[in-house]
Amino acid sequence: MTLEARFKGVMRDQEPKETEADLAIGAFPLLTCVKLVQQTVQEMVKLPALWAVAIALVWKLSGLPVPAFLLQATQILGNTVTGLMMLSLGMGLRYRRIYQPLPLLIAGGIKLLISPLVVFGIATLIGIQSPYLEAIVLEGAMPTQLLTFIIADRIGLNSERLALCILINTAASFLTIPLMKTLLFGGRAISF
Repeated sequence: MTLEARFKGVMRDQEPKETEADLAIGAFPLLTCVKLVQQTVQEMVKLPALWAVAIALVWKLSGLPVPAFLLQATQILGNTVTGLMMLSLGMGLRYRRIYQPLPLLIAGGIKLLISPLVVFGIATLIGIQSPYLEAIVLEGAMPTQLLTFIIADRIGLNSERLALCILINTAASFLTIPLMKTLLFGGRAISF
């Protein structure tokens, strides 16, 4: 019996019977999805940034004061992060012909043009007022962050392609952020 016959019931007056193989085929997408979620959670648990956030939240909720030496150490380390992430991004770039540029342009358009409009719509809908409205809309208009590059590299995604996307988004944001500010807020200065 062919696969078409089983699913369409075309065999002579016979109802298609489900076999163990059919049930396995039907369960395959569900099992694949569950396995993918498990792998994703396992990889997320290994990310140092999430551990740092969890530790900081527990410390904050405990009410214990943060020692001065720890604040100084984290400030020194924090000052190096941006430079190191930019270095990592630069090392991820390869100077060769851009293949399939359309997905990169679409992703950049969604992030830099559509995202701030969606943020503006939702923030206006729930009643957020100026200056907070301008702040969150401009935050939504920011280019893709460098942390995504580090995470993508760690979990085995195409970090070279993402590095190119971040580069394009960052360069384009010099035009799109003022454009969004002018379109949505009339170019007036934002005062906090």
